[in-house]
Amino acid sequence: MIQKPIEKRGIFQQFIRSPLSLISLFLLVLIIFFLLFQRFVFLPKILILILIFLSVFLNGRMKHFLKDWFVFISIIYLFDSLRGAIYLWTCKFGLPVYTLYAISLEKLLFQDVPSIILQQWLLSPIEFTWLEKLLTIIHGSHFVAFLVVGFLI
Repeated sequence: MIQKPIEKRGIFQQFIRSPLSLISLFLLVLIIFFLLFQRFVFLPKILILILIFLSVFLNGRMKHFLKDWFVFISIIYLFDSLRGAIYLWTCKFGLPVYTLYAISLEKLLFQDVPSIILQQWLLSPIEFTWLEKLLTIIHGSHFVAFLVVGFLI
């Protein structure tokens, strides 16, 4: 009996053939580019959703993805849109925003506002430091991290 030789693919070849890997690599290169050239931009969540849908489509798993994720993604997107609409209406109609109760409670508990002390200690008022950029990316990632993790699972 003659055995066929097993076709060995390198990790790089397997990586390049996966649409999800290519899209992830594209986003990583884009983030590194912006950090290296001191360009800090807003990346809309809809762009990330489009990239996820594109990857799913290229993998031929659109039907399964929509079956599993459509309701959840729709609710998250609706929530995000309503949050933006509330901010817009508040600004447009000059509605009051009540936040002093949280500051008063922090002063009552800690004698001062802990977030202000932390910001004065860590951040520079003159420039947008690497720490601020990193923390902004981490904060912004919570909007889409669950999608990416769920998608990979």
